[in-house]
Amino acid sequence: MTFWGLSSRNVLRHRARNVLTALGIALSVLALYSILSFNGGFMRNLDAELKKTGVQFMVMPAGCPHEVASLVLHGAVIPTYLEPGLPGRVAATLGDAAEVVAPMLVFQKANKAMGRVDLIHGAVFETIGLTKPSWKVDGRLPAKPGEILLGSDVAEHDKTGVGATYQYSDSDVFSVTGVLAKTNSKDDGSVHLQLADAQRILGKADAVTAVGVRLRDAGGVNAEVARLSNAVPGIQVVTMGQVMNSISTLAASARVLSLSIVAIAVLVSVAGVMNTTLMAVFERTQEIGMMRRSARPAATSSGS
Repeated sequence: MTFWGLSSRNVLRHRARNVLTALGIALSVLALYSILSFNGGFMRNLDAELKKTGVQFMVMPAGCPHEVASLVLHGAVIPTYLEPGLPGRVAATLGDAAEVVAPMLVFQKANKAMGRVDLIHGAVFETIGLTKPSWKVDGRLPAKPGEILLGSDVAEHDKTGVGATYQYSDSDVFSVTGVLAKTNSKDDGSVHLQLADAQRILGKADAVTAVGVRLRDAGGVNAEVARLSNAVPGIQVVTMGQVMNSISTLAASARVLSLSIVAIAVLVSVAGVMNTTLMAVFERTQEIGMMRRSARPAATSSGS
């Protein structure tokens, strides 16, 4: 009998055990492949998401570089606002080097009519094509006071669309001019207003959460950040690269933990294979010994 034939017969003798061993190996390999694929996809999506912002860095109050991101992502707490007039100082300091200096305001507002709290995003829509280049709108962007743009999730949840009205107080009634197409970002769950309208319903004139900056020359980010930090005290500048590095560090820690778990699973699978192989050998040891004993007399008699 050939080697492969003998191996096949041995595998078929213990079908259940061998199937379970093969299943354990397959699951370990699948887990390893899934984690590596997830990590690669996560980093690609993160890079694409940061590119969608259309800005190279954000100017925020000193001491809370990631507070705005926390609010935008999770609706946590209202952050410290920038000093009045600071967006103008940023624009004056950068001068012609800046293509866009876009102040923004992010906060929560009770929506009594809908019985919930809305995440409000106040923006300057004249420059939104540069700061949000991936946006696609069904309808049109707000062009005057009293107009509003809904994120896709908000519109879907409320089963509403262009022409509907939103009311935050007796004097703050807004008409929906457009619905934002799905972006798979926090913008889908936000209500977007003109910056002046957002400041009015917040009750804080000139309130600005952060300032997004897009430079004409992307290669000069580091130099302009250093110049801006020296010229305008009391601010903290966070580049998109720094945000990505911070998230990448967290992702790397999670990846190490996941790979450690997979490594343990692989070791368990290897131990299972070794156990299966050794059991197969030990089970056949007695059979092989008996075959050798039965073969000796025949060989002796033939020799004599």
